[in-house]
Amino acid sequence: VHGEVEAGIGLGKDETGGYQVGIAFDVGPGIKLAGGITRWEVDDNLNATASENDSTELIMGTVLSF
Repeated sequence: VHGEVEAGIGLGKDETGGYQVGIAFDVGPGIKLAGGITRWEVDDNLNATASENDSTELIMGTVLSF
């Protein structure tokens, strides 16, 4: 994912970028394990520290069906 927003004439643009990878694995009948990782980066056109962020998210889950 990539997004850009113009900040005004001559001020550049704010940018957001990220990616996500996931996997699911069948353990047995009715049991599935799932997981993934998401990475985000937010850059401010003026390099304002309060507006720039990086994030890494780890997602894990179990699905039971019967």
